[in-house]
Amino acid sequence: MANYGYLRVIGSIALIASAPAFAENWIEVGRGEGGDTYYYDAASVVKDGSDRVKYSGKVEFASAASIKNAIKLRRSLGLETKGYSRLKLSFALEEIDCKLRKVRNLSGMAVDRNGKVLDQHRAEGPWGDIRPGTAHDRFHNLLCR
Repeated sequence: MANYGYLRVIGSIALIASAPAFAENWIEVGRGEGGDTYYYDAASVVKDGSDRVKYSGKVEFASAASIKNAIKLRRSLGLETKGYSRLKLSFALEEIDCKLRKVRNLSGMAVDRNGKVLDQHRAEGPWGDIRPGTAHDRFHNLLCR
């Protein structure tokens, strides 16, 4: 997954983390090149009837290389990286435009290995293209049926 898409996933996961724990039903979507595991919360999926779907996503970071990529991406965007060497999970609320094959982040949260929140935000991000072979492509294929 490209770095910009990776950040969107991270941001989206943060919003997901704010969902009630009793409603969670995490489904594995697949693994990234660095061994990271991508999930969506089946209980969070909302289709609004206008070719759009919102969902909570989660990324579980598996390698130092993946964490370094997340740090590199954050730095390139001028975002804080303090504590990110211990990054473990990222949660996000995202919205997919199924017809246009676009995705945007609505909120997100990053958590370290000790459960400490490293970052969280709630702001609609810009729409971005869903590239073939990425985690967002997998989310699109599963949620836009």
